[in-house]
Amino acid sequence: MKISATLLLLFSSLTLALRAESDVRLLPDGIEVSCAPRSLTNLTSCFLKANRIFPSPGATKRKASSKDTPAVAAHPTKPDALSGTTYGDEKGFALKVTNSIVKITLRSQLIASYHYRHAAIRRPFFANFKTPDGIQVTRNFPPRSGDPRDHWDMHPGLSLGFALVNDVNFWHNKEGSVVHEGLEKIEAKGGEALFTATNRYLDDTGLELAREVTTYTFSENSDGYLLSLDIRLTASKSLEFGIKEEMGLALRAATPITVKHGKGSILSAAGGIDEEGTWGKVDRWWDYFGPIGGRNAGVQLMSAPDNPAVWSHSRDYGVLVANPFPVDNKANRGKKVNLARGETLRLRFGVQVHDQGTRSIYDPTAAYKRYINTLPESN
Repeated sequence: MKISATLLLLFSSLTLALRAESDVRLLPDGIEVSCAPRSLTNLTSCFLKANRIFPSPGATKRKASSKDTPAVAAHPTKPDALSGTTYGDEKGFALKVTNSIVKITLRSQLIASYHYRHAAIRRPFFANFKTPDGIQVTRNFPPRSGDPRDHWDMHPGLSLGFALVNDVNFWHNKEGSVVHEGLEKIEAKGGEALFTATNRYLDDTGLELAREVTTYTFSENSDGYLLSLDIRLTASKSLEFGIKEEMGLALRAATPITVKHGKGSILSAAGGIDEEGTWGKVDRWWDYFGPIGGRNAGVQLMSAPDNPAVWSHSRDYGVLVANPFPVDNKANRGKKVNLARGETLRLRFGVQVHDQGTRSIYDPTAAYKRYINTLPESN
């Protein structure tokens, strides 16, 4: 072991020396950084890790699972043509478009960020939802000290994702890419703001499977504000949606209001409580809430009446997914939901961000009725 470690140290030192003089690379990118020769033990560990990542050509290969399949390169997304523009003002909602984000403010308070392009996450998402007074109700993105780091790139805040479409995974950031095509119809004035985003669902070869056009509408109300999503997913070719937990609109609650890591609760329209009483059950709404910042705040996901039956993949650790496909159980796993080429799947959801002095002040049933009343007739 001593001889082996010494040889590794000498080889690493030679690599670093050569790099200082030329562009010759004896090791894969990044390995020399993680394998700086601080100690023989660390160096050996790093080289062994490198060998697992870059095995020799003759190494025995096992069949990869969906969890360890190497990620294919994400298809690039360019800055939006509207980058650098701002809509609205400090008196109400404002939308500021940057080269990767739409920043949403309410009276100059940043309340959410819509990331339409990101280096690690292969689909658009919202991050860091805050109440109008600045209390954060989704997990910090990226996670901070005190936050669990699990699934940080799969549960960034609020996002639409599908783990199985024509056997392509658009959830785990390894295969499919949801590529931003453009923003349009951007408006912000007083207590309302909206924008429409168009996205393309591409497999790892660049083949377009579907096109999504979603309008996001923010409206202030007495409990905080409502985000309404009107999603239209049109099949570019015949689609088969598989049965998975990870399908639909996903929320990751702030750590202090989770059941497992904080003092929070999950409540459903039918009266189900927490994971045990809500997971796998079809319902109209689910509220993830708890004490935070001296207040009681949370996020309520609501399904429009004209959606397919929606069930919740709800976990005490903080994730809540409104899933419009059959429940992920043994009886359903062989089923498929088909969408013919040119056919459109329309989904509408409401996301109510709420903040009260005590829980008893907030009425989630009334909030749902208010959301229903805001819905325009289907068109």
